[in-house]
Amino acid sequence: MAEGGALLRRYTGLNPYRGFESLSLRQISSLKLLLFLAGLLFAVDAASQPAGVENCARCHGARGEGGLTGAPPLAGLPMDYLARQLAAYADGRRQHSVMTPIARGLSPEEREALAAYYARLPAPTPPPQIGKVAGVIKKA
Repeated sequence: MAEGGALLRRYTGLNPYRGFESLSLRQISSLKLLLFLAGLLFAVDAASQPAGVENCARCHGARGEGGLTGAPPLAGLPMDYLARQLAAYADGRRQHSVMTPIARGLSPEEREALAAYYARLPAPTPPPQIGKVAGVIKKA
């Protein structure tokens, strides 16, 4: 612990044996402001998400980037396209064992809000391709 305590004090200025008592009033004020701003940013992000987005995130990823389940990315797709697909699932023109019941459980307004939300998100960038330079695949 002595070694770790010395490192903590050296890099943060905190005395591990006295806890927050070793912080100056200015450091405490800065820490409080930082925590407040972080909480505010989290609240703004959560408030900007429409109802139902957590259900989408389970398969399509937290930011619509596409999921590990094979669900396609939604971020950056046109709002009209997303709204049409959700409506097609909801009214039975398109069938999927997972999407159909989810879309049917959403009101038309909720479907529109989700479509608008995912359309506003930046499209995910594709991962780099090994051996691919400027759109040409090198032969080994």
